[in-house]
Amino acid sequence: MTDGDDLRVLLRSPALRLEPPADLAQSVRRRARRQRLQTRAAAAVAAAAAVAAVLLLGPAVIDSVDGLRNDPGQTAGLQPDRRAPAATSDVVTLQSINGADILTWYERSDWCTVTTRVHHNKACLGPVDARHQGFGWVLAPRSPSLTVDTSHVVAGVLPPGAVRVIVHMKNGHEYDAAVVRGAGFVLPVWSVLVDDRRTTVDYYAALDGNGTEIDRKAPS
Repeated sequence: MTDGDDLRVLLRSPALRLEPPADLAQSVRRRARRQRLQTRAAAAVAAAAAVAAVLLLGPAVIDSVDGLRNDPGQTAGLQPDRRAPAATSDVVTLQSINGADILTWYERSDWCTVTTRVHHNKACLGPVDARHQGFGWVLAPRSPSLTVDTSHVVAGVLPPGAVRVIVHMKNGHEYDAAVVRGAGFVLPVWSVLVDDRRTTVDYYAALDGNGTEIDRKAPS
């Protein structure tokens, strides 16, 4: 067997990690020792690089993990909204009228609405119970949080099982309300802009997916 053959056998053997035996040819022993030192040096460099990466990236990784932890008052995945800092749901626009927005959101179980043109009225109305059958909350036209200039909006919480709300006026006119949903909403919210200058609301009707009326509410 030649020196080259001896070296190839040695490099494939676990014995490479040990001191080469004394009976090997001197040239093979020198090559094996050099290969062993190079392997150890490469392993040491790799270990040092791994330690440096942990030291450099560790704080960033920790910060990233901490950034995924939500504030206890926020629903997972939501970002704080400056328009309603205490919101635990999305802040959604119900209507946009004459440059003003009517906003809606939830603060835990409390349903809240406000216009961007009014800043003094109380925004949150009270708790919403998802188990409540029928209309829970309805805000009639001329409510401060739903009125912009002379335009009036009626809004409420969608009853469980309903997909539509129709507002029936006393003159026979009907308005099909828009339904809005958001991340963190206890129940969807509906709203519609009504013309109540000549007539008033007769009743609100909630319909299921088959178009069947499942609840009816007269104005308070």
